[in-house]
Amino acid sequence: MNEKDLEINCLKSTQILSDSIDGYATQQEITQLTEHLKHCNYCKIARNQFSTIFEQIKLLFENHHIG
Repeated sequence: MNEKDLEINCLKSTQILSDSIDGYATQQEITQLTEHLKHCNYCKIARNQFSTIFEQIKLLFENHHIG
């Protein structure tokens, strides 16, 4: 895989991030996301926000025995 194959935009990064949280991202997509996050502070912030939101949802479900 060459460097051009790893390039993605912020919209694609967000889609891969969501898929990775759900367990649907491929290894190639994870690699693309990792490379993108090395250079994009906006997507790093989005990743942190996604993580926080999903952790809070998980805790809510656990505390209310949902799912």
